[in-house]
Amino acid sequence: MEWLGTIATELRAFRNEPPPAFTTEVRPLEFLDGAVAIVVRGRATALEVPRLRRSVLDEVAQTDASAVVLSLSDVETMDSAGAAVLVEAVELCHRRHLKVLVCSSSPNVVRMFRLAGLEDVLQDCCGSPAETKARLLETRGSSAPQRGER
Repeated sequence: MEWLGTIATELRAFRNEPPPAFTTEVRPLEFLDGAVAIVVRGRATALEVPRLRRSVLDEVAQTDASAVVLSLSDVETMDSAGAAVLVEAVELCHRRHLKVLVCSSSPNVVRMFRLAGLEDVLQDCCGSPAETKARLLETRGSSAPQRGER
């Protein structure tokens, strides 16, 4: 399916269309069974909110994982509308009883959460992938098998 992304990129270039403002990708976390990362890249601003909301919330709603990491290290800019979508995703994870962590938020993203009065989300924030891994493994304890330990 990679070829499909290449064709879409070439078609946008041919039409002189700008690249998408953001992308999301879901991938399993290699160090922990039953955990996925939703990687958000690009801009999370009011212009992108309808697509961003649909993309991220659909991924959270459809996952059969027990833990979700929202990886924001590649988010270039975020405004309060983008932050609100991520708060919705965190709240949906909580309603579904999923462990959720917001990983690798840049200082700008953390500042946006604070400015928007979304301090609760910061409790679920991790500053690095290593911290995320440690917190997920800590909550799992020794009860859940990790990859390679079956």
